[in-house]
Amino acid sequence: MNNKNPAILSVQIIHGSLIMGVFTFLGVIFFLSQNNTPNTEIDISQTEMFAYISAAMLLIGIAVGQLLFVKMTGTKNNSFTADSADELNPIQLSKYTTAMIIRDALLEGPTLFSLVTLFLISGATGTIDTNLLPVQIILSNISVYFFLMLLYFPTEAKINKAFSEL
Repeated sequence: MNNKNPAILSVQIIHGSLIMGVFTFLGVIFFLSQNNTPNTEIDISQTEMFAYISAAMLLIGIAVGQLLFVKMTGTKNNSFTADSADELNPIQLSKYTTAMIIRDALLEGPTLFSLVTLFLISGATGTIDTNLLPVQIILSNISVYFFLMLLYFPTEAKINKAFSEL
């Protein structure tokens, strides 16, 4: 029998569904990009700049997301200490959930922008050519997104820690 707190489980399901949305969109992009004929109407040099923009957006999203998460959970000025998730009150869990969704969305937006850029570049070249620098940047963005989402996966210990730091 699973003894997980239902409130913690719901936060984990929300986080996991955000990851699956990006993963599904990535699958669609790879499926649609296979065996295309190059579109000569799309200028590759015009779509390359979007790769650099998406990298900047991701860096800004990481910084702003983390700042908002810390500010919203009150990590720096909250003296709450809980030994287990059962002691978390609904207001604290609600704050954590809201802060997590905002942080995740600030990562997800630039990643989806990167995927659309990847689709545009693959349309111009006919395939996903990993030798192109913009494609490498985009794949790096996607890798960073998945790494951070796994790192930020909410566990009982992480939720307790968010409210126990001084």
